[in-house]
Amino acid sequence: MKKKQQVIKFIIIIILFWFAQYVYVPYQTPFLTAINVAADFIGIVVGAYGFSQMLLRIPLGMLADWHLNHKLLITLGTLLAGLASIMRVLFPSGIGFLLGNIFSGIASSTWLSFIIYFLKLRSDVSKVENMGILVMANNLGMLLGFVISSLFYTKIAMKGLCVLGVLAGILACIMTMSLPSFQFSYSSGKNSFINLINVFKSKTLLISGALAFIQQGIQMATTMSFTNQVIKEIHAPTYAEGLSSIIYMCSAVLFARLTSSKYIEKFSDRSILIVSYFLLALYCFAIPLARKIYLIYLLQIIPGVGTGILFAILNAAAISNVPQKSLSTATGVFQSIYALGMTLFPIFAGQLRTQYSMTVSFQVMGILALLGDCIVIIFWQKVSKNN
Repeated sequence: MKKKQQVIKFIIIIILFWFAQYVYVPYQTPFLTAINVAADFIGIVVGAYGFSQMLLRIPLGMLADWHLNHKLLITLGTLLAGLASIMRVLFPSGIGFLLGNIFSGIASSTWLSFIIYFLKLRSDVSKVENMGILVMANNLGMLLGFVISSLFYTKIAMKGLCVLGVLAGILACIMTMSLPSFQFSYSSGKNSFINLINVFKSKTLLISGALAFIQQGIQMATTMSFTNQVIKEIHAPTYAEGLSSIIYMCSAVLFARLTSSKYIEKFSDRSILIVSYFLLALYCFAIPLARKIYLIYLLQIIPGVGTGILFAILNAAAISNVPQKSLSTATGVFQSIYALGMTLFPIFAGQLRTQYSMTVSFQVMGILALLGDCIVIIFWQKVSKNN
């Protein structure tokens, strides 16, 4: 019973952490647009979140495999999630949100410690099932943030949402202090670099990373950013931006739950990935053409598949053959690869929108999703055999 209580407490911490990280997101791009921040700079603001993760996740993974305390990193991450929104409250401008997103990115860099800690807490359960629960808790936190922002944005505005983010981060930080400590397998400093070299030799990890690079990049550039601007441009009601994000996150939670159930075992990972990337491409091509809000609501179900089920499969595959002593390094490498996509895609999408149009921006994202399908078709069978 005690272990079950620890698991529940940790899941609540995860939910609060991601709530703090995403409660403002549905209205970030429209808010910055309303205060006359240029589209290309908005892309930089959104991309900054991934950029700081890209820089930090490999070093943090190596340090964690050497002798870094995962519980301490989790506490630090929750604290930084709260501090990030303090920047947005104090400086409600493009620069303020840029700084806030950098802090948020640093906070999210500690996510690898959440993963390693949870795998240790539930070491008797398969990695795929654990990843499904982690992704579901992650998505529940974001869903809660989107629901709150949709209900209260018109009443408390962006500043109020950011204050809620601060409070959630601080509460999560306090809760981490009563978590149990675990002993992990550690490497020497010299072996940490050897582990890093060996991790980069893993074809499974690199292919999974490349696919996550595409999926996470498209998600950050579209669903988490410019899709909300499309909704704004068709003059939908103010609540529509929040509601569309809620529909997306409900879909993500549902499909993450399926990942941690036995129903998913009826289908191969390869077939799921092929269908998921095809649907993601369809989403990108269709969004700029959808001039009715109910059509966008329906389309928002599609990226939930990617966030809920596709991403969980890629996470589990990336570390499937990694020894315990290299697990943090491998997780850091995988997360750095997809964080690069989270950095580059929004910047690229913003540039395309500025130079050409929103439609062209989404069409290019759709082509990149089809590239993901090609990678799965060509390489995933070999990955499966290696596993």
